Formats: sequence, structure tokens, C-alpha cells
Amino acid sequence: MAYERNTLEGVRSWLSAEVNSITWNSAAVAKGLTDDVMATLVHNFNQFDSRVKQAILLGIICMRRTDLLALGDELTKITHIAMNDTDEFVKTSAHILQHYPLKQQFDLNVDVWSNGFR
Repeated sequence: MAYERNTLEGVRSWLSAEVNSITWNSAAVAKGLTDDVMATLVHNFNQFDSRVKQAILLGIICMRRTDLLALGDELTKITHIAMNDTDEFVKTSAHILQHYPLKQQFDLNVDVWSNGFR
């Protein structure tokens, strides 16, 4: 099904359908992270539920390098917003991915940024 992805409701419907699909995968989410979608996500990330937030973050890992570079600033904003999320899984994933959009590196220094793992 095609979803309109230039409005908050359209993006919400698309992402909800993706994560609720039996065959959902982060690569499908990655393909849909366009300029329009990213603009919506940056301004409304906190309005999505934890499963959708996690799907967005996992989608970053599956993006092509050219897309990572083109959307790097927006992806970095998303990871920084997610680093302050109330959900520990979202927050931890965001910390691990904070450098991934620009450097394709994971931050696995959990002891440095997480009191919860000590």
C-alpha cells in the first residue's frame, strides 16, 4: 500500500504499517527515509511510539552510504533526540548509533555514557 509521506499522519501511518507487518525489516524503513520524511521525523520524533522509534534507528544502519551522507545532519539530529528518550532501548540504540550517520562507526563505550549498565 502506498502512503503519503509528506505529512505527519502519512509518515505515522507508513511507519506503523511497517513495524506491524509480519515481515517488517529495517531495510524497508531505510528506503523510505527521504528528505521529506526526515524533516517530519526531526520535528516530531518524540510523538512516535518506542517500536517506531527503534525501527527508525535500526533503519539508519541499513542505509546506503550516499543516503547517509546526504541525510547525515538530519540523522544525527534524530539520534541526539533519541539519546534523551524515556525508553531505555531507544536511548541505548541512539547512543550506539550517534556517530554512524557521518562516520559509519558505532559507539560501544557503554561505560562512558550509561549508568544503567553499571
